[in-house]
Amino acid sequence: MPPRLFPFSSPLVARLRPGFHTTAIRRDAIPQPNHYEILQIPTNASASEVKKSFYALSKAHHPDLNPSDPSASQRFVAISNAYATLSSPTKRSAYDSQILPYAQPSPSHRHHGSYSSASTSTSPAGG
Repeated sequence: MPPRLFPFSSPLVARLRPGFHTTAIRRDAIPQPNHYEILQIPTNASASEVKKSFYALSKAHHPDLNPSDPSASQRFVAISNAYATLSSPTKRSAYDSQILPYAQPSPSHRHHGSYSSASTSTSPAGG
């Protein structure tokens, strides 16, 4: 019989305990710009605005026009991916349903009233 890892616990409990591990920084833990930010357009941009921004940005960041910039290729791929998603109404709708609920405050967190002291009283004591 192998020695127990935890001498005061049962073998079943010893098998269920997690091993020691370190926490690495996850790539998805670092906030990435969304497709709207990549194309520098508002979330309610029209199809023509999406297209116009894509053409302007892809021209400015195309790797062939920026051979000395090693990150130009990555930017161009990000711009192309953003355009591929936002130019298709079906893909854009699916993308919006994933990203927009997190980007905008929910209606329950919006400001509903006035916090102005001028409308309630002119006295510093509020009376």
